[in-house]
Order: sequence, then structure tokens, then C-alpha cells
Amino acid sequence: MVYVYKTKISKGAQTVVPSAIRRKYGLKKGSYVEWIMDNEKILVSFTKGEVKLKDLIGKIDMGKTNYKQIDDVVNE
Repeated sequence: MVYVYKTKISKGAQTVVPSAIRRKYGLKKGSYVEWIMDNEKILVSFTKGEVKLKDLIGKIDMGKTNYKQIDDVVNE
């Protein structure tokens, strides 16, 4: 199912993330929004902040881990 939300850009180029999206993805103050531009579209992604290599030590086996598993660890 596709949901469409519309927000307005206010003074200072700020906008609001709709509450349904904030709840679904657990977004809180300090959450990061990534804006990824392609020729045809814009992808919006949410992260919990910067992940440093030292934060991953002991959580993944680089010889046996794929990108999806790394993303899962980073986003937990």
C-alpha cells in the first residue's frame, strides 16, 4: 500500500516529518534524515546518527557478512 504525505517548507527551509512516519520508524530528536537525489526522484532515509567503525567491532564478521547484515547491525 502506498501512503502520500504532504508537508510545507517553512522559513529557514524547514519541514515536518509526518507523525505517522515518525512513529513507524521511531524517529526522535537527534534522528538524521538523508536526502538522496537521483535524476528522476528523491529518496528520503532515516538513520540514528553516525556509526563509527569501533561501534561495529565484535558485532559483525567481515569475512562472512553481507551489506544487508551490516545495515541491520547499524540500524539496530
